[in-house]
Amino acid sequence: MMNLDELSNFFTLTAELTIGILAFQGIAVTFIFSRKGEWTYVDVWEFFFVIFTNVTGAVVCVFGICMIIVIDDVKEVLEMTWNFIFVMLAVTAFLFIYSDKKLRLRSLTDSEVAEELNTPLTIFFDKVYYVIVFVPFVLPILYYNTNLISIDFVLFWVLLSPWLWCAASFMSFSKLIHHALRIVEEDKMETAGNG
Repeated sequence: MMNLDELSNFFTLTAELTIGILAFQGIAVTFIFSRKGEWTYVDVWEFFFVIFTNVTGAVVCVFGICMIIVIDDVKEVLEMTWNFIFVMLAVTAFLFIYSDKKLRLRSLTDSEVAEELNTPLTIFFDKVYYVIVFVPFVLPILYYNTNLISIDFVLFWVLLSPWLWCAASFMSFSKLIHHALRIVEEDKMETAGNG
């Protein structure tokens, strides 16, 4: 099992990389949307999740570092961070369901939103997002009520979890880029057709 210094170094490096990824995604989105022009209702929500998921990954790391500073026992640090991860996962799940509801309602009156929600990429990533957000809630139930999950598994999950939020950010990032480039290509075709 990792010692507290190793855990602290891992969380520090992960937080730094996550912030770097967020900066890259922000610059890329800004560049692409400077060519597209206007943002849609879907774009705003996707950009929110790009920021939220990356920041959440970093917050999990910062929480872990705070626990390492005040607690000397590795197992207790892992369990506290593990519990915090599921609190943040619950917040993520709530926001995801809320945004999905808002987008579905908007799609009833906005044809552009309806079109973007029904692309194969969006449908695929939404399914993956539901799996990432809701399936892990089985883990604390198993850990605290059975012997099926060991502390080594908790360590693995605590180290992996910030990267799950990072992966979720790339889902939103990919959808943003996909929708923007699709609009740019459609504009080019219309311009060529009118020419």
